[in-house]
Formats: sequence, structure tokens, C-alpha cells
Amino acid sequence: GIQSLKESWLLAKIILVISLTFYHFFLFNCLKKFSDNENGHTPKFFRIINEVPTVLLIIIIFLVVFKPDNYDQSLFLDYFRFLVIFWVYLHLNIKFN
Repeated sequence: GIQSLKESWLLAKIILVISLTFYHFFLFNCLKKFSDNENGHTPKFFRIINEVPTVLLIIIIFLVVFKPDNYDQSLFLDYFRFLVIFWVYLHLNIKFN
């Protein structure tokens, strides 16, 4: 019930924050390879990997704002739709400008 939802919510936040930490370690490793002139990744890879912290932070903030204590499904869905539309708008705007 609600107790398992609270535990899942906390676990999801912790996993996402730890994932963000590992992402930063990965980027530090990439930086060291750049300085040694041993880069094995394409520019497209770095453009894609650049979106990872944005997506993770949006999800983390989403989980913080919508805790199981004040869970309202309609507000949750409205917020999720807004995030998806805003993300698509930003990417289309960047792509065509």
C-alpha cells in the first residue's frame, strides 16, 4: 500500500542521485582521456550524453515535489505532460535555430 510506495519513492530518489554521481565520475574519466589525447567517443555521443543530467535532475525534482504524502494523480499527470511538452519544445527549438 502507501508504505511500499513511500519506500519505493525514497529508493528511486537514492538510485537516481547515485546514478548522477557515477555519471560525473564517467565524465571525469572522459576528461582525463581528452587530456591524454585518447578520446574514443564521437561528438554525437557527447551531445547525447549531455542530456543525461538534465533528464535525471528533472526526474529527481519530480520525485521530490510529488511525494507519496501529498500524492494527487491528476496533478501528477498534468506536471508530467508539461515536462514532456516543454522538453520537446526545447529540443525542437534548439534543433531548428
